[in-house]
Amino acid sequence: MGDIYLPADITVVEYTKKAGTALGSLRRLVITDLEKLGIKIMTETALEAVEDGCVLLKDMSAENESGDSTERFRADKVIIAMGMRPVLPEISEYLEKAGIEYTVLGDACEPKTIMAALQAAYKWSLEI
Repeated sequence: MGDIYLPADITVVEYTKKAGTALGSLRRLVITDLEKLGIKIMTETALEAVEDGCVLLKDMSAENESGDSTERFRADKVIIAMGMRPVLPEISEYLEKAGIEYTVLGDACEPKTIMAALQAAYKWSLEI
């Protein structure tokens, strides 16, 4: 990975226990590379809200016994990658009305493979 510079702090928020399970045998390689790049991966975490330049994240792990498990983090950009069907028009309409800049990638456009989605995300990331 060497001297790769990331112009931002990047955190991947994953609802399930393991990130990247759809990658199959490539999972460990991809996760290792992300970690080498300094990309944080939060598993068993739910996105509760995006508001006022922040995201609200909730710890969904079984180990979390405290009553308040929601934390607020500052975020300049939020990329939501969820589901396996094209994006619902209601989501796009909400984002437009709220003045939130967004891009639709991967399965949100049309069902594809995980590798096609990663390639589309990489190309888009070069533009931001």
